[in-house]
Amino acid sequence: GVAVTLPFLLKQPVAAHFNASLEAAGTIFSCFMFGMLINEFLNGYLVKYIKVKQEIFLAGLIFVACVIAMFYINSIYTFGVLLFIVGLCFGILVHIPNTLIVHAFDKKIRSVKLNRLDLFFSIGSFIYPFIAGAMLAGLFSFQEVYLTVLVIVLFIFFMTCISKLPDLDSASDNATNTNQHFSKWNINTFIVFFVLIFYFLSYISFTYWIIDYLTSILHINVQAANTGYAMFWIFYGIGCFISSFAVQYIKVGKYILYSIIVSFIAYILVYYSVNTIMMYISISLLGLGCATVYSSSLSFGSLQILHPSPRLMSFYICGTGIATWLGEICSSYVQSAYGIRSIIIISSLLMLVAMTLQAIVLLNQKIVKQ
Repeated sequence: GVAVTLPFLLKQPVAAHFNASLEAAGTIFSCFMFGMLINEFLNGYLVKYIKVKQEIFLAGLIFVACVIAMFYINSIYTFGVLLFIVGLCFGILVHIPNTLIVHAFDKKIRSVKLNRLDLFFSIGSFIYPFIAGAMLAGLFSFQEVYLTVLVIVLFIFFMTCISKLPDLDSASDNATNTNQHFSKWNINTFIVFFVLIFYFLSYISFTYWIIDYLTSILHINVQAANTGYAMFWIFYGIGCFISSFAVQYIKVGKYILYSIIVSFIAYILVYYSVNTIMMYISISLLGLGCATVYSSSLSFGSLQILHPSPRLMSFYICGTGIATWLGEICSSYVQSAYGIRSIIIISSLLMLVAMTLQAIVLLNQKIVKQ
């Protein structure tokens, strides 16, 4: 969560440090996402050759080296290369936790654990902007902001040392503790992939422009708009916490559908909000609705087959990364061509497509069972 948040926070100080334009800094930071995308996909294959603990230590050490190197570079293009390498490291650290949980837990417990994992992602995404903002306000450099992340890396190292981690390239049967062959993917696994794609395109398109939307439509100041953005992530975290218990009592596929419906309704409320309070409520509802879709869909997709492979997790996670990148690009085009208000309409339609696809998977499951 911290790693993904930093590029949004550090574009201006990086541009100032290298005497570059804000647009150039934004382009350079895309190197981080590109590197992350590559290893979110490749790590499904890397686990065949490198043990999980070795991967974690290697990724952490490379990150440390890159952060130290940031203090000695003079070119924004060299910084882009370092960001690409850092992205490769964090691509590994995104893939491993999700795959570990899918590997270690079955059925409802898998959904519970993945939602709790996403809760900690939202905590990092919410808390670190305050830490980084305070450091930048105190005239700390962007390199020193990156340096503080080493505290988290050291904690990861410690937890890795005291934990027993399984071999992710074997399909273990948790009931019999025997190794099985990974299952072939079916049509439902692919439909869940597109549910994730359209969901990410929807909510990324909105959150990428949420501050500009609030300032231009409601004519509120930037601080109040930032509060609206924070409300989304606060209730996203609350939603992850709630869903980690709710999926024990509601089938995860239906819970995803209910969450998408809530998100769709929230978009309608956002569109018709005429004052700040109503907008805050609508955005909070959207955060609650969006909260469970990612983690629960990872679980739901993996439950469509008996023995999901690390490659399936790579497929899903890399797909969401691509959708995040496309969401930023496409929403920028929509904003420039049709105005910022049209982003709400497009986002709601994308969520409607995700809702339809999720309903198809649930219907297809019933047909198969019959």
